[in-house]
Amino acid sequence: MELLLTFVGILKYLVIGSSIVLLFRKYSLIKRELPQSSFLVFSFLFGIAATTLILHIALLTNALPIGHMVVWIALIISLLYLFQERKYFEKFIPKKDNWISKAIFIAGFFVQSLILSLQPVMSNDARGIWLLKAKALYEGGVTAFIEYLNNPHYSYSHTDYPITMPLLYTDLLKPLGHFWEPTIGIFSFTFFFFLLIALYGALRHYTRVSIPVAFLIIAVIFFTPEYARQGWSGLSDVPLSLVILGTGLAFLFRNTTSPIYSFLPVTVFAGLAATIKNEGQPFLVLTLLAITIVTFTKIVKEKRFLSTFYFALPLIPLVIWKYFTNTYAIENDLLSAPNFKDIISRIPVLFSEITPRLFDGYRFGILFIPALFAIFIPSTIRRRKESKIFGFVVLGQGMLYIMIYLITPHDLKWHIATSFSRLLLQLLPSIFFLAILSRSPKNTV
Repeated sequence: MELLLTFVGILKYLVIGSSIVLLFRKYSLIKRELPQSSFLVFSFLFGIAATTLILHIALLTNALPIGHMVVWIALIISLLYLFQERKYFEKFIPKKDNWISKAIFIAGFFVQSLILSLQPVMSNDARGIWLLKAKALYEGGVTAFIEYLNNPHYSYSHTDYPITMPLLYTDLLKPLGHFWEPTIGIFSFTFFFFLLIALYGALRHYTRVSIPVAFLIIAVIFFTPEYARQGWSGLSDVPLSLVILGTGLAFLFRNTTSPIYSFLPVTVFAGLAATIKNEGQPFLVLTLLAITIVTFTKIVKEKRFLSTFYFALPLIPLVIWKYFTNTYAIENDLLSAPNFKDIISRIPVLFSEITPRLFDGYRFGILFIPALFAIFIPSTIRRRKESKIFGFVVLGQGMLYIMIYLITPHDLKWHIATSFSRLLLQLLPSIFFLAILSRSPKNTV
């Protein structure tokens, strides 16, 4: 029964998101020629984003039980809307063509979910950070969560970390009636599953990569030890990796005939990234900066300043969480005491520690270094404007990670050893996609 309720809870997000995708498509915020893979990924991410907004508001108003109920009400409304728009929705229902690829993905999801239903969450960081927050929310609601934030004995659990994942864990666990840890493992794997679908679908739709090669790239990610360790562990790096790639796809699938409003899906996903992990917050800033640069001239020329306020909606969960951290004086360990005086002396150490890790093909995938060469070596192929924008955002995110290492208050070798792999995982699928898109696009503009 727990497994069935877990599947229903995950399907709930997919249904809510599907109605949002159709709504955005109806109002020309997303291109109409959306492939099935991207429709599924966008539906999942929009459903997660909508639920995140609801639950953060419920957290702020001390009404989490009502928030969980509102999510189910949103499901009912979404079902009614999908029924009303069924002639459009049916276009995205999987057909029998290319059934082998679809069968492999579906079978893989259910087999891995069954395996995960037989084991607890294994990762120490997941148990000591994300599950601890989820248990406070699950057992005692907002009151217990605030007590947790104020308790100095829990400072090791990084109380400043965003709480989208714990809120979602709690939302899935409430209908079960008890804290069943396999739900968290299965939900964590669901993000990994949609990450594979997103990359596979993007490669097939936007590049000339054949089905076998696309599956090879997917296999490289799936069997990379770092992904195998984190893909279903309850950590938040794989979810962030999916949202970052989803943001890039939102850039590509935006309707360019509506140059300002069409960036709303992009900001929704970037805003979601900011509420999953702290690393998502600079990603949001970089994304908004890129959008501002691209649209500034048109906004000023057409005097459409009010249209920019639409982008404030995805920022609400982040603002709510910042309110909590400021209210209870919760500081980030990296930004509370940055070390600027040792930057120069740390540069050689940085290169000596990172370089061997980048070339560790077994640990990070044998395609990573070739992907970097493909991106940075000049090419005569014209690149899509949207892919360039996303490429600059990903590059900026990577440079930011380097900057954080240079000013970290912690021992640099320790910091790199304990964080580099997860930071790389956040960007790896997007780097793979951008590399292949830069060398073998289906269409150029």
